[in-house]
Parts: sequence; structure tokens; C-alpha cells
Amino acid sequence: MSGLLGLVFLLYSCEKDPETNLLPANALGTLHLSSSKNLIPLEILKPDVHAIFINAEGQEKVLQLQVNQMVRNQSYQGFHYDAEYLEISYSDRDDQTYLPTVSAHADYDDLKNYSETVWVNIQSVYNKGYTPTLILCPDLQCPYLKRTVDDFTLAGHSFQHVFASCAPPSQFNSFSEVYYTLDKGIVGFRGLNGEMWVLERLGE
Repeated sequence: MSGLLGLVFLLYSCEKDPETNLLPANALGTLHLSSSKNLIPLEILKPDVHAIFINAEGQEKVLQLQVNQMVRNQSYQGFHYDAEYLEISYSDRDDQTYLPTVSAHADYDDLKNYSETVWVNIQSVYNKGYTPTLILCPDLQCPYLKRTVDDFTLAGHSFQHVFASCAPPSQFNSFSEVYYTLDKGIVGFRGLNGEMWVLERLGE
């Protein structure tokens, strides 16, 4: 009988041990996007917007914009939390060659602080070993994967204060560069074989 009581006491003690408890969901709270939204132009957040890009020969590529906003469950060092996520994808249902994407993230840097970033990249089934990406922070000071181009001109279209991804090593045969402005979103990208596409206009 005493052995049975001892077993019951042991089980009760284990249940009370805080080291064995699972961490509760959303232990770090919910992260909301705020300042990072200032890096995304309102024009590309509207419903039913499309972007028309042209190349040096005047050929057009029409990409439809789709906005997705959600809350995703994430983890940091074993702690779970919810974070808002915003994505604007540019796509052509009939041609999956061109898949430019703009997305806003909120992520913990440590257990007390978090940061917001905007990622701009070109995803493609033709990318081989490299995805051109640039990352922006709300203060525009983060040095990640970007460079600044004061003036960007192609096919008679000029843009100022352009952010560009860093050029990859020449051995990558993929989409190699993406260009972005705070007032128009993605304004250009360099495709396979060095072909440049530039934003002609946004429309509804």
C-alpha cells in the first residue's frame, strides 16, 4: 500500500514540475505589422491591380497582383507566437516564369525585441541556385542584400531612389536582379540571359 501511495505522490510531483510543462501557445504574444507597411505603396495593395512590364524591344508582360494578409504561428527558441504577414504576389496564370513577390514580416530578434522587414524577390521555376532578393527595414538603414540606385532608366522610363538587389556571381543562370521603389513597388527585374523588364504602368 505504501508503494502505491509513493507512486501517486511521484506522479503528482511530476505534473507540478514547471520544467516539464509545455510552453503555452503565443507565449511571446502577437506581433502586428506597423512601420513596415510604410515601405509598401498603397497602389499595389488595391484589389484587381495589374502591373505591365516591358523589355527593350517593347514586348509587354502583364502580371496580376494578389494581396494576401494572414496571421502565421511561428516560434523563437521554442516559444510560440503569432505574427501578421502580408504578401503581394505578381503572377501570370498562363506563364509561371515570372513570380515577383513583396512581403512584410515581423520576427523576434530576442525574447524581448522584434523587428519588421520587407522582402522583395523574384521566384521562378527557372532559378538555378539563386533567387534575387532585397530586404528593407523601416529606417532604410539595414544593410541586407540591397544597394541604392539614384536613377534607373530603361526604355524611356525613369525612376528615382531605387533599391536594387545585389548582383549575383556570373555563374548563376537565373533571374539576377530586382528593383523596387517606395511609391511604385517592383519597377524592374533582370531575367534569364540578362533581359531587363521595367514597369511601364500599374492599372486596374
